[in-house]
Amino acid sequence: MRHKCLYIISLIGLLISCTPSAREVSLANDTVMKFWDEYESAMTQDLRIKDQEQYYPVPLHYDFDDASNREINVSTSKSMKNATTIRTNNNYVDIENLYMGKDYYVRIDEVDGDKITKGKVEKIHTSEYPRTIKVENVSNTRDIGGYRTTNGKRIAQGKVYRGAHLDEITTAGINTMLGDLHIKTDLDLRAEGEGTAGTESPLGINYINISGAYYVSGEMSLLSNKGEEAFKEEIMTFTNPNNYPIYFHCAIGRDRTGTLAMVLEALLGVDSDTILKEYELSFLSNAAFPTTTMVYNMMSLAEQTLGYIVLAGQESPKDSLAKCTENWLINYIGITAEDIKSIKNNLLQ
Repeated sequence: MRHKCLYIISLIGLLISCTPSAREVSLANDTVMKFWDEYESAMTQDLRIKDQEQYYPVPLHYDFDDASNREINVSTSKSMKNATTIRTNNNYVDIENLYMGKDYYVRIDEVDGDKITKGKVEKIHTSEYPRTIKVENVSNTRDIGGYRTTNGKRIAQGKVYRGAHLDEITTAGINTMLGDLHIKTDLDLRAEGEGTAGTESPLGINYINISGAYYVSGEMSLLSNKGEEAFKEEIMTFTNPNNYPIYFHCAIGRDRTGTLAMVLEALLGVDSDTILKEYELSFLSNAAFPTTTMVYNMMSLAEQTLGYIVLAGQESPKDSLAKCTENWLINYIGITAEDIKSIKNNLLQ
């Protein structure tokens, strides 16, 4: 029996030694990492550099000794099953749009005519930084997925993206949206006639236009009848699994978009500190940080919005932010428990 146990232990050790260790890589740039790691409310006021899109991600980059033909295979499986293949004859390759906090396997093969020489498989792990996205001529774009919830789950990545308007998107930007992100629904929170709002999506996909609600003051606030009605329409978009992946936006992707993002994240169980950090991330984009904006004023509006939801939805002192948000959506916005279940089924993993 003792020999059998020693054999099993040795076998486990051998398996562990044969498993490639993961190389940690960050897809966030230095500014975003500093913001996320050292966060203090309104810190983007000092981090901001005028006329720079500071939220852009950093691709996974490989340099080669020469400009030969290569195939770069990327998979979430060690067996390289269902790998995505990138072909290049340059002396480098950039791999973009990977998920945050995830293991990947990369194999670089040499190609000489019909002969393919397979390379070694490298395991990498992407760090837990926000998954920002670069879309040509579209500002303030990112995935709201990847964030962990207070009950140990994670918001699914690749299903909901937020950002600014698409009015000036280029062909390359459309290819990113459709070819890389596979967007199926354009949820436009601008008022009809605001830019191209109310016409059709430049992506040529399912288009929903709702004049969105924002914060807790003003005609379209979450406290107003108009705001409540609009917000119900907005949130119902996320109950239908056929709408995903969804890109939702307003003009600059900060206020109407930010309000919807905060509520979705709160409902799904993200903690308030992370929600406010994710909200403030917009100020590292050109669209969401005009020179007259004072970040601490906007952060106050975001904090007031979360505070209102807690106040309106709290039925017990022990109620979490997620429970308060659920209660508020049912009692004030008018969606059902079944609608909330659908949203969670669509977005939690």
